[in-house]
Amino acid sequence: MYQTRPGRVALFAVLTELVVIIAVGNQAATRVITRHVGTAPSGFANHALDSLRTFSWRFSPLSGVPAQHAWGAQFAGIGAVLILTFLIVLIVSRRAGIGQTFVGTWAGVVAATVVGVVVRGVVYPFPLRGGDRLSVAVFDFPNGAVTFFGFAFGLVVALVATVAMIITRKSIAGPAEEVPPAGYGGPEPAFGAATGTYFAPGQYPPPGGYEQPPPFDRPGQQPVPVAGEPGGAQYPAGEYPPAQTAEYPPAPAEPAPAEPAPAG
Repeated sequence: MYQTRPGRVALFAVLTELVVIIAVGNQAATRVITRHVGTAPSGFANHALDSLRTFSWRFSPLSGVPAQHAWGAQFAGIGAVLILTFLIVLIVSRRAGIGQTFVGTWAGVVAATVVGVVVRGVVYPFPLRGGDRLSVAVFDFPNGAVTFFGFAFGLVVALVATVAMIITRKSIAGPAEEVPPAGYGGPEPAFGAATGTYFAPGQYPPPGGYEQPPPFDRPGQQPVPVAGEPGGAQYPAGEYPPAQTAEYPPAPAEPAPAEPAPAG
């Protein structure tokens, strides 16, 4: 039996997300991706590459945008993804198996990605084209590129979390075997149908059972233990001493009727 360590699994998942976001969302990588997307022909590979800018971040603010708003928006979105992923993986891996943890982590990261983009859109000071900031952040920001990135992002995190679950789990001993009470001599003896006696396992009587002893010759004769039997006397079979053979005394004879006295 194994015991999962959900805290370590969730920590590995969050660290994986952080490494991916730092690697593909930094300012240098974002600049290269933007240049390639603007010059390459539109296609599936081009849109997939463009999805890597979902959680782009930078140290220097964009021109015309207040630095506090840009920093607040990018870190709010990334922080929401990391916190939600940690909580989801922590809950899923607590009692689930390996397969359930993989699927639950994958789906949880996809959901956390969408929520993180919405949070970033609420904080970021983009110009409104009608409607309030929340409605625009919810219905305009999570587009197809965000969804594709969420599925790819979740697949990578789920694989790492599953491997971490297998590596970090610990083996626990099973339930202890019950110790038989003192004086317990093993399994119950089997009942011999032919003789009506009990025999220990592996010492059953031969087919047909043992022969029954002959009936007593006289009604008053009582059986006496013989030599070799537990508690038996030291006499050969068939040579019982007279003192050990009891007979019932004969019934007393009825008195003869008295003859009538002669007359006279």
